[in-house]
Amino acid sequence: MRYVAEPNIPEAEITSAALCRKSKAFDAISSMGIAVVPVLETDKLSGATASHADLQLLHLGGNKIIAASCCDETKDMLKSLEFEVKIAQKELSDGYPNDCVLNALIIGSRIICSGKVMDPLIGSFAKETGREVLNVKQGYARCSCAVINKNAVITADAGICDAAKAAGMDVLLIHAGYIELEGYDTGFIGGCCGLIAPDVLATTGNITEHIDGENMRAFARNYGVYIEPLSPGTLIDVGGIIPLTERGADKR
Repeated sequence: MRYVAEPNIPEAEITSAALCRKSKAFDAISSMGIAVVPVLETDKLSGATASHADLQLLHLGGNKIIAASCCDETKDMLKSLEFEVKIAQKELSDGYPNDCVLNALIIGSRIICSGKVMDPLIGSFAKETGREVLNVKQGYARCSCAVINKNAVITADAGICDAAKAAGMDVLLIHAGYIELEGYDTGFIGGCCGLIAPDVLATTGNITEHIDGENMRAFARNYGVYIEPLSPGTLIDVGGIIPLTERGADKR
């Protein structure tokens, strides 16, 4: 086992991931032999997003993670896996923008985020690692993007699309909607998926149920990535699948 070096982009089949405990995807991922670090409900958030991994955790790569102060049980499990857990400086609380202070997308040499809402630790991390910050209006940047590889994403957010393309990334812009999130008009594409291997994007629901499903499948195939549904039916935003460890010798 080794830690996933680049956030969201494993180099081998993953052996563990962080995921909302209440989602059907939790059992589906577990049945594949992948250990799941459960993200539990917090009273700092409300409704369907109260246990979303991409609101409570931000994997920085390797064994480093930023976590919201409220997710004690998840933090304890991460520490048992020898993750170094830093506590976010901003307090997580219900409602925008206080619910998305950790919802930045670290992708390759870039971080896509809203500078107005992100936790200061993310800015420090960007400076320490020399990553380029793509500042966008969308506070839910991580939720808004399905990661295909370090230079390719799928999003319904036009602002993220423009910023990523200007930075040299390949972007498929899809229609908003067609994603379930209880209590909301729609969910986000990034909240429905996660890479569980370099060539497999697991989705919580069937991508073909989305109006742009075939376009998404074709876009992913251009990069040798195949989309694997964990369940039938409409895509459901569960707060994403965050890959943590993968097969192979530890590179630390």
